[in-house]
Amino acid sequence: MSLTFKPYTQAQLAGCMALFDSNMPKYFAPEERDEFEDFLKRFAEPDGYLTLWNDEQLIGCGGIAAKQDYVVLAWGMIDSKRHGKGYGRSLTEQRLVQAQQQFPEKEVQIETSQHSQGFYQKMGFHVTRVEADGFAKGIDLVAMTYVPV
Repeated sequence: MSLTFKPYTQAQLAGCMALFDSNMPKYFAPEERDEFEDFLKRFAEPDGYLTLWNDEQLIGCGGIAAKQDYVVLAWGMIDSKRHGKGYGRSLTEQRLVQAQQQFPEKEVQIETSQHSQGFYQKMGFHVTRVEADGFAKGIDLVAMTYVPV
């Protein structure tokens, strides 16, 4: 297994959309698909969105986005067939390093679902707010803040 991070390019649009599709409907709602595609087309390339490769196969993607007072982990996902193998941890750790290097004074936050909440808690995030059905019916919005250990 040889993991490599590469900057996102528009040539990877279809591959990242396939990753999104592999995580529907549990982790992402179908109605979020257009929003993700728009993000990839307009913001991902200039904002340093990352792709994760195992050898020559695209297996994940995710990035960070700076807000005025904090940084968010944005649109992180791993091919659903590869969940539970440590790839999500690698992607999250890389994005936390990226956030610390680029914005050392800013807090890191994420809005995720109840399905990923436990994963992010193990990574050092703490729940700050829960909004039932906040993303879509059956997908709660769980706001979390990173507290380095």
